[in-house]
Formats: sequence, C-alpha cells, structure tokens
Amino acid sequence: CALPIYADLYGMGKVRAEKCLIDAVRSVISNNNSETKSNSLGANISRKSVLTLILAILAIILICAIVFILQKFKRHELSGVEFYQMGYNCYYGVNGTDINYDRARIYYEQAAEKGSIEALNNLGVLYYNGHGVAIDYRKSRMYFEQAVEKGSAEALNNLGVLYYNGYGVEMDYRKSEMYFEQAVEKDSAVAKFNLGLLNYYRGKSEYIPI
Repeated sequence: CALPIYADLYGMGKVRAEKCLIDAVRSVISNNNSETKSNSLGANISRKSVLTLILAILAIILICAIVFILQKFKRHELSGVEFYQMGYNCYYGVNGTDINYDRARIYYEQAAEKGSIEALNNLGVLYYNGHGVAIDYRKSRMYFEQAVEKGSAEALNNLGVLYYNGYGVEMDYRKSEMYFEQAVEKDSAVAKFNLGLLNYYRGKSEYIPI
C-alpha cells in the first residue's frame, strides 16, 4: 500500500495515517448501518464521516499525483559524453559558450567520473597549461596515465611530451620515445611529428621544447 509512504511526506506517521483512514471508513459504515441514522444528529455525524473519508482519499490522490509528476519531470542525469561536451565548450569557448576554465574543469571532472577517456586527457592538458588552476605537472601526469590505461592515444603522446621536456619528471628521451611510438601505433599524427622532432634533436646540444 502506498499510503504510509506518501503519509510520511507530510510528516504523518504510518500508524496515524492508516488509523485516520480506517477510522473514517468504519465511521461511515457504522453510521450508515445505524438504526438512528434518520435522526438529525446521526445524519450529521454520517455526513462528517463521509466528508472525512473523501478528504482523506483526495489527499492521497493529490500526493500520488505530485509524486508522479516529480518522477516524470525528474532532472535528466547527464552522461559522461554530455559532461565532456559541456567542458569542451567552456574550455574552448565554442557552441555559443564563453571560455570558462573553472567550469570546464568541473564538467571534465564529472565526465571523468562517468568514465570519459577524453575528459581525463583534457584534465591533464588543463593542469599542464595552468588554465584556471596552478600549473601542476604531477596532476597532469596522473590524468594522462589514467587516460592511457583506458586506451587514449592523445594521453600517450602527452606523456611523451612530459618526458621529452622533463616537466614534473626527469627528462628521459627513451621513455618519451616509447610513449610517442605507442601513440603512433594508435594513429596519432601529432605523436608521429613529435617522434620525428625527438629523433632530430637527440644527441644535439640544441633543444626546442614541445
């Protein structure tokens, strides 16, 4: 029975709600079967009982209708893809959205919680560039590594960049090359360019950061 649930919405206890309705029904039956129902007092009591019952039923119907409407129009829970797109819009200021790095970070975080690989990578980019946050290469690497675990070619390339430049990690061309090569295997054109750049400058005193 739904009565106890909806009664609780109005602060009424389960027992009290059930008792009110049961008493009202009993009162109607008792008065309708009473031999004195023809006298004015009995008729008056019967009318009150019927009114009480009707009001109780209407209250339950009203509460049921309210709950139904709330459930029907319950706020749509956004998916990871939708949160990512909102973050992307705020980060780049596209699709009628102003650039807002704080909001972009929040949306990316929500998307990442829902399993968005792109959001994890973009959070790494956000901390790498210090957009709306302090530059934090440790956090940047953490997000890139999480995205790599889920198969992101972009994050592989970005880890290669960290090791190439020695940002937040010890400069390591071997690791950088490894990440670039893995990204190239996943058809990353940017990683292919960076791998060529690394091979060109390897062993030279001249160095250009990526």
